[in-house]
Amino acid sequence: MVAAGANVGATAALTTLVTAGFAIIFAADCLITFAGIFFFTFVGFLFVGVAIVSACLLFLIWKQLSILGLITPQQYSFTETLTPQSTLNNPYMQKGTRLSALFSFNIQPSTAP
Repeated sequence: MVAAGANVGATAALTTLVTAGFAIIFAADCLITFAGIFFFTFVGFLFVGVAIVSACLLFLIWKQLSILGLITPQQYSFTETLTPQSTLNNPYMQKGTRLSALFSFNIQPSTAP
């Protein structure tokens, strides 16, 4: 009887230890998973923030350099040049594929300062 009781007690103790071990492993796994999720979310927001700040700084630097006259950005104007002559000279119009060439745009530097 004593041996059987000791055997049951040992089995119960072992079961408790195994259950506690699984509980600890599960808790650690949950902590690692949530820590990973929060960490990579934080890193993602950090990268997005750095990208936004970098874009703003580059824009401010470009603006300041253009104000100081160190760079002169070329201004472009978009003028529509759909005339009967350009329609006749347009190879798409000659082939009959009018849908792909309804308008042709001529991009030229503007004369504005």
